[in-house]
Amino acid sequence: AEGFSQRLRQQGFVIMDEAGQGHDAGGFRIATMGQIDEDVVRLFLAAVEKVMRETGMRSGAPDKG
Repeated sequence: AEGFSQRLRQQGFVIMDEAGQGHDAGGFRIATMGQIDEDVVRLFLAAVEKVMRETGMRSGAPDKG
């Protein structure tokens, strides 16, 4: 199964995991290289929502292991 970050990449957004390796590791960073505007933020949030819906993810909160 594809991970969260890979699915977002397919939507045109690249995120880095908490270790900066570009794959799923329980958390991720959001940063920008350059200037973004409100439209890009809206597109990103829509992509996150879509991936969460497709994968059945109900929350973005970290696991309380």
